[in-house]
Amino acid sequence: MMEKVLMELHKELGKCSLETHCQLMRATIDRVCAFARLGDVRFPDWYISTDDLMYEEGQGVAGTFGEVHRAMWFHGGERTRVRMKQLFQDSSEESDRKTFEQFERWKKLSDSDHILRFHGGSPVSKPHFFVCEYAPYGNLRDFLTDKKNRPLMWPLFLQVAEGLNVLHSHGIVHGALKCSNILIDARYTAKLADFGFTSARTHAKDLNREAATAIGSAVRWKPREILEYLDMKEPPFQSDIYSLGMCMIEALTHQPRFGLVDDAEAVEMILRGDCHPRPDGVSDTVWALVSQLNAGRGEGDGY
Repeated sequence: MMEKVLMELHKELGKCSLETHCQLMRATIDRVCAFARLGDVRFPDWYISTDDLMYEEGQGVAGTFGEVHRAMWFHGGERTRVRMKQLFQDSSEESDRKTFEQFERWKKLSDSDHILRFHGGSPVSKPHFFVCEYAPYGNLRDFLTDKKNRPLMWPLFLQVAEGLNVLHSHGIVHGALKCSNILIDARYTAKLADFGFTSARTHAKDLNREAATAIGSAVRWKPREILEYLDMKEPPFQSDIYSLGMCMIEALTHQPRFGLVDDAEAVEMILRGDCHPRPDGVSDTVWALVSQLNAGRGEGDGY
């Protein structure tokens, strides 16, 4: 709570125009830090207060590690429609630290063409939340259900691959790639969302029933090795290549891997090494590409 107060004070300091007021506010921040015995308090320029947000009507949608809301963000005399996500997390210093570090990594990638833009957030609010750009055309799977958008499928997947290359070149594994985490912006550009929150997902399944269900369904995009080693702290880079192939199957069939079978049966099929059957109408060239990705030969040693 004290760190949140300090963040709010520091934010107001940035708006201060009179030097005497600025000096008073700096002194207040210093005294609060001293009183609370806080050491190195970091004041990120991306901090956003809940007071700057107005939720749109309607209930939030729960995902694998948080609840998504559409909101209006008021900043610098302007207002911007945004996507806001509240994280399902435990209350601990370690959780706060990991959230802060993830936000810092994301901020550095915000100018990338195929990474969803990070506007800011709060790693000290309860719950933590982040604010990112709103993608008006939704996720890739829903976008491609409209027949007029089907010709854009392969150009969009090329953009997804470019986005993955950006993440990997910065040492980041997406860890949860599926069509619902690929969003389409106003310029019909594919952007990767919700990457790198492995720790948050691990905790979320114990904190929220809907998150646990979503995480259970997400196994369909993961390789067998991930399911065999559940204590793996961070998935390997090659797992994203495999998941990219699963996304292509999802886009081609309009269904997740193995279609309508329940999640438990899907897990058994993956552990047995079963391959997804080739969809009708898919060319040899396309299926060869999907098969190569699913074999993990997109990069490195693979699986």
